[in-house]
Amino acid sequence: MHLRRPSPGLAIAVVALFIALGGTAFGAHFLITSTSQIKPSVLKKLRAKRGPAGVKGATGASGPAGPAGPQGKEGATGKEGTPGKEGPAGKEGKEGPPASLTKLEEVRGPEEEVEPEEENLSIAECPTGSRAVSGGFFEEGPAPSEQFSQAFTEEVEGEVIHGWIYGTANPSTTDFQQIQAIAYCAAEGKAITTAVLRSGKTRSAIKTAVLAKIKARRAHRAR
Repeated sequence: MHLRRPSPGLAIAVVALFIALGGTAFGAHFLITSTSQIKPSVLKKLRAKRGPAGVKGATGASGPAGPAGPQGKEGATGKEGTPGKEGPAGKEGKEGPPASLTKLEEVRGPEEEVEPEEENLSIAECPTGSRAVSGGFFEEGPAPSEQFSQAFTEEVEGEVIHGWIYGTANPSTTDFQQIQAIAYCAAEGKAITTAVLRSGKTRSAIKTAVLAKIKARRAHRAR
């Protein structure tokens, strides 16, 4: 078999085909993957200028309120202000009527006898419309084991009475005591001056109540 020599045109076509088929592999060897592979002077020319600012977007929704901050320090005390002017003097009031005076009356209750190892009391009763502002007692004999001395207000048979009570318990087994209550009485809501003596009266209802109180105190003390 006789082989023919290829023509120049065929040879050129084969070379062109070879280059076309091998171009991908040839180009991959020079693929740029980093700006460091580009010459700085060339890279500088490749950089574009900043473009104009875009249109402003719509305002976004308000975010949630943040937590309250810590309380600040108390400020310094301010300077004291200047005193104000003194106001005008008030008008003098009219003189009132003189005070109504009442007499301070000493009232003595009946002298009561306290038997040995017994209790008793004396009541100094104030006149109607007055009450005891103070009081006291007279006592003679053995020293009492219990005493009861104070002002009183009591309603007896629909009548309100005021005065001073003195009660005592006689601890002696042989000797008697003598006692007497004293009240200093004045009309309610009045000023006080001195006055005369007045004898008192005994009310059985009050006497029974006070004696019961003295006996109760004595029994409590003996426990």
